[in-house]
Amino acid sequence: MGNNITHEKLAYLKELAKMHFPEEQEKKILHDLGEILNYFQELQKVDTEDVIPSAGGSFNTSIFRVDAAEKEFSDTHIVGQFPEAHGTLLCMPPVFGNEE
Repeated sequence: MGNNITHEKLAYLKELAKMHFPEEQEKKILHDLGEILNYFQELQKVDTEDVIPSAGGSFNTSIFRVDAAEKEFSDTHIVGQFPEAHGTLLCMPPVFGNEE
């Protein structure tokens, strides 16, 4: 398959994308872009005549349970789990040192 990416087109793409890379990488990039374009040419050969267009997603439904809270905790239970509290405010030890 023909590769129609030239050094001039690559230079133009580099300028548009504001990309900079060494010239020794240019040969590899030209090869990689050619392979990508060849793959798209292969995809264009696929017969999609009877394929129904979709906007994404699917109609599959989840077989798992609905995610719902089973047990609620009171504020006093939650506050009781902390080493120090002032009313409903939770006091945490300092993360980065003994700053107060």
